[in-house]
Amino acid sequence: MDNTLRLISQVRHAIQRYIIEGLAAQGVEGVVPSHGDIMVHLFEHKTQTMGELAKKIKKDPSTVTALVKKLMDKGYVERMIDPQDKRANPIQLTAKGQALRPAFDEITKGIFEVLYQGITEEECTIFKNVLLKMYANLTLEEGGDYETNKKKVSN
Repeated sequence: MDNTLRLISQVRHAIQRYIIEGLAAQGVEGVVPSHGDIMVHLFEHKTQTMGELAKKIKKDPSTVTALVKKLMDKGYVERMIDPQDKRANPIQLTAKGQALRPAFDEITKGIFEVLYQGITEEECTIFKNVLLKMYANLTLEEGGDYETNKKKVSN
């Protein structure tokens, strides 16, 4: 029997455990792996509406809202008032949230160092391309094709 799905799940679980242990070692409280996409995106893009953020990190808007609320409760993000569009209210990192960037960068670097040990650059490239194909296959839009979906998922 093919154990690909179990292996993918085990790798994901191991990465999450590495992140949790890394955050704890850095003294970061109240942030879990599911917050990672939001934090990393805000490190790069400063402010985003909930809708923009959900689209960029490919998560359901209600999930993003719940995750952001937890980050707001911990003081890592804040809602801004947009005088042009009172409904938009983009979010941004607070100074406390911005201060987490070095920890996130260090943990991410460590993950890749451990993850890619003993794996050649060519093997990494092949692996990434296979993962992109698998993801595109699972998310094909009607009438879509691998090349079109590859562009969507690799951004």
